[in-house]
Amino acid sequence: MCQNLYFKKDTEKATSEKQGADAMGKAPTCPTGLRCRPKADGTPVYYLNTTVDGIWLTERAGGNLKAAKALLAKRTAEIYEGKHFPRRAPCGDLLRHICAEYAERRLLHVKSGPDRVLHFKPIDRLLGLIPVTKLRVSDVEEYQRARLQERKVIRYKEDGVWLERSGSFISPSTIDHETNELMMALDWAVMERLIEYNPIKALKKVGVAEPKRIMLDDGREGGPEWQLLYNASPVWLKNIIECQYLTGMRIGEVMALKWNMVNTVTGFITLPAAVTKTCRGRKIPMYPRLVDLLLSLPKAHSEVFVGANGAPVQTHAVIKAFSRVTKTVSMPHITTHALRRTRGQIWDDVDRFMSSEALGHDEKVHGKHYTEAKERSLISLVGSAKTGN
Repeated sequence: MCQNLYFKKDTEKATSEKQGADAMGKAPTCPTGLRCRPKADGTPVYYLNTTVDGIWLTERAGGNLKAAKALLAKRTAEIYEGKHFPRRAPCGDLLRHICAEYAERRLLHVKSGPDRVLHFKPIDRLLGLIPVTKLRVSDVEEYQRARLQERKVIRYKEDGVWLERSGSFISPSTIDHETNELMMALDWAVMERLIEYNPIKALKKVGVAEPKRIMLDDGREGGPEWQLLYNASPVWLKNIIECQYLTGMRIGEVMALKWNMVNTVTGFITLPAAVTKTCRGRKIPMYPRLVDLLLSLPKAHSEVFVGANGAPVQTHAVIKAFSRVTKTVSMPHITTHALRRTRGQIWDDVDRFMSSEALGHDEKVHGKHYTEAKERSLISLVGSAKTGN
């Protein structure tokens, strides 16, 4: 089992320790640590976290725990002896070089990495040739304005030939995802000592004023909207969306569910780290009606849910089928993720902490994206209060 010894960055403490050590004629002592970040397949990768003169540094130490501990001991000794790490040579002067190295060294080791790498394509096209030292907030703001005027390119096949056509305009949320990835790449470059500072820290998001509706029936159990969607869905899709509605799992986690992860005796679904978005395994309780549903399904494949033809189905096919259903019932704004948020809101009324655990979030993310102040919750604040004359 890999150890997870992680010491948080403490700039003020490191600075005060250095000043006190200099006054006594000794080398500064800085917090050091070793942490493990497993890959999507569960293979451990160890990293060193060190703080030198208030600057937080990280260094990859490979997959061997013994070698990582030896390197940690070496770096600890170097810090104590006052041997600061030398500044790395820049990987290139252009922004595209920073983004390319960030994608290679950080994104390819996480489950969502291949999708996040796609965010750099428009950035490379419009900003890639700008030197990092000359990048300004105004450049990225111009990028945001240019992206808002662009349309999606839709590829389709007709008579055996792939063609392209223009779709809808690029959404503000997509542009925010791209600039947020650029922000993380520049923060990583600062941490790796490739650049002195992040030049776009003051950048504002494009955003939207009003968020889209994110749940069904105001977070109530089995409301009319849910019944309408369920009844309009084909039989093979009903089983999938009911499982997501009752467990709050992501649609990708539902489609990756295998029979060896389901225990109908104890009433729990155990998701391994390789399946979840956060690369952290978790247990999810099952309602009795979900247990009955799973027991009624055939076990012809290792996957729990299959398509209309009885074969395993891809996640994107499920999303497309659900989208067609929502348009049929005049609720095109509802996505599969709304089922997850609905279950999170229902469980919040019971226990918010356990709800965030079952959904696989920390409480901060859960409270920001998965909880709404509903009218019936607000009215409870004054329901039992005594009013004055």
